[in-house]
Amino acid sequence: MPERTWYAAAEQSVQGRHGRELILGEVFANGTRTGHHHWNRLPDGRHIDLTADQFRPDEAVVGGQVQQRPPGTPDDAAPSTRR
Repeated sequence: MPERTWYAAAEQSVQGRHGRELILGEVFANGTRTGHHHWNRLPDGRHIDLTADQFRPDEAVVGGQVQQRPPGTPDDAAPSTRR
């Protein structure tokens, strides 16, 4: 799935443009940690996840901690995080 290579950049772009919190959680498949995933949380507590559909039924995103955007990172060139 191509979205697996750009999900962090997509979420960081939303976060940078709209001032939302960038959240990082861990991805597990069949009980084994397989990577991590970024999404955004709005000021009212709702979550925006532009790439949530990338996960298979046997995968789950758990946890979630607020991440700080690296200083000087342009919105449209945010570093991508591969799983």
